[in-house]
Amino acid sequence: DPMFLSGLIQEAVVVEKHAEAIPWMKQYLGLVETPDDLTAAIPLAMKVVGGLEDPDTFQTQLLETGHRSVAETCLLAELLQKRGEFRQSDEILDAYGSENTLALSQKARLLQLREDFEAAAQVLEQLVALPNGRTGTQIERLVRLHSQALQPEQALHWIDEWKRVSPG
Repeated sequence: DPMFLSGLIQEAVVVEKHAEAIPWMKQYLGLVETPDDLTAAIPLAMKVVGGLEDPDTFQTQLLETGHRSVAETCLLAELLQKRGEFRQSDEILDAYGSENTLALSQKARLLQLREDFEAAAQVLEQLVALPNGRTGTQIERLVRLHSQALQPEQALHWIDEWKRVSPG
């Protein structure tokens, strides 16, 4: 159960048992199916990795792993970006192409962290064009990105779409 694992991981972080949380974190990442799931999982995973005695070794192991889940690759991309390795971070996400909702969501997140709001909005537009990428949460992100990119017309366009797909 993702909620149980999330709680378990959070408690491990609080009591500084980061190494013990690694298997739970990997299991949690394996359950990630949607960009919304990923939005919760990546920051939590970053707390776990950040608390390790040797986060670089974990990153190297993850990089050398041949069979990573998409969510694990998204975590690796975040770790690479944190070290300033932007090109490599982008390349491992771009390898999934333009139809993988998790990779697109993570790429938009990383571009936003770099304050490249216009590029992040373009990537997120690719995401919401996909059938299972068009959620209220993702369209809300897109509205905010266009606003941050000083593109009010596009933000207003997506607000109308956000109202259409959001409940209530």
